[in-house]
Amino acid sequence: MLKEFKNSDQWSVVSGKQYKITALSQIANCKLQIVKLIILNFAFCILHFAFCNDVYAARPLVTEDAVVAGKGVTQFELGIDYTKAGNSGEGATLLLSPINGVTEDTEFSLKVPYIVAKPYDPLKVDGWGDTSFIMKHLLVAEGEKTAAFLIRMALKLPTGDKGKGLGTGDTNVGFHGALTRNFNPATIHLNIGYTFVGNQNEGRYNNEVNYGIAGEYGIGKKIRVVGEVYGLYHPDYKAAEIERRILLGLTYRIDDTFTIDLAAKRGLEETGDEYGFIGGLTITF
Repeated sequence: MLKEFKNSDQWSVVSGKQYKITALSQIANCKLQIVKLIILNFAFCILHFAFCNDVYAARPLVTEDAVVAGKGVTQFELGIDYTKAGNSGEGATLLLSPINGVTEDTEFSLKVPYIVAKPYDPLKVDGWGDTSFIMKHLLVAEGEKTAAFLIRMALKLPTGDKGKGLGTGDTNVGFHGALTRNFNPATIHLNIGYTFVGNQNEGRYNNEVNYGIAGEYGIGKKIRVVGEVYGLYHPDYKAAEIERRILLGLTYRIDDTFTIDLAAKRGLEETGDEYGFIGGLTITF
């Protein structure tokens, strides 16, 4: 028996009988596949957006945050830091920093500075500074009533030429603890750390306590106002703080891949007149 349906040019034979496949069935299947594709793409976009939020703009803050990149997320930070320190000179540092999330809770990064200095000492020249290797591990994720808590370990190697003023000549090992709490649209970061400077057998008088408090405030979906106060001091002898600064800036998220930042900073010490500007770009892959 031959059965015909309009608007169809496909045929099949079933149990010795030939039937024409309806165009209506094909259209229904096609619509189902389209719906499935839309749902899958929507889910992918949501996940991608979530990952990007997790790594959203640590620059230009010095204060550490309790945020990691996430497994499979790679970032590249490029920044420039201009500083004028009273009568002692001025200069700029170009900072390159690749970041990779090896697990959902752990990331590794590298900080490589190129110093373009203009000090009043003509013997000091431009060149690469000390390189730092950094690991961050999230111990406690943020909950409804609890802050996120993270530990950070850093190893700074004396790759810069100390004689030319491009490095300290010391190998430093630092440990930080950081807390981050989101109060949408505001976020608060707190951190404190201790850095072992140089050979501890030769004396530990240069060791440092580092601290910082920072805040971010979102304006819409793309702009965040950021600010912080941070510093360090030597706990092993009586001395004034050698670094204490305030910073205020903005970040602008162009899209899921590119974020730019701009900030101004100023020293808070009475003995010096230090100020500077910071600008940079964060690329997320």
